[in-house]
Amino acid sequence: MRKLFSNGLALFAGVVSTPVATISLELRHLPGELRQDPRLDRLRRFFRKAAPKLESYSATFIAASEENCLDWTLLPSLTIIESGGNGNRNNNLLGWNNGKTPFLSVAHGIQSVGRRLAISPIYRNKNIDQILASYNTDPNYAVAVKRVMRRMRAYGK
Repeated sequence: MRKLFSNGLALFAGVVSTPVATISLELRHLPGELRQDPRLDRLRRFFRKAAPKLESYSATFIAASEENCLDWTLLPSLTIIESGGNGNRNNNLLGWNNGKTPFLSVAHGIQSVGRRLAISPIYRNKNIDQILASYNTDPNYAVAVKRVMRRMRAYGK
């Protein structure tokens, strides 16, 4: 019983400290020009208000958008719509494959979905409306995602 309690406590301490470690790791691996990018600060402030659990992934969202030539607001907006910024089933905040696809980590999920949007023939070389229509066929989906994208761009201007 005592061993079980100490293992649970160690796991709990690891979960509590994860966001701080994530921010530090993200910034170390982010190119210098992105560390000073105003989008990073804007996204952090947006998440702090709208979805606090996502704030620590701001740099991952920006880096994945840059690496895959995507609008910087697309991936975080998909996350807000798909999981409300709260879900973490399978480390799949973006609802990929109806949330069924497991990822090694939340950051891995963000990077993987970003890469898929960039290279898959289903999404590649398409504009935002076409990408969103393929991502989710509900006609109201694109409207909702684009509303969040606009809010994100305008946040803190």
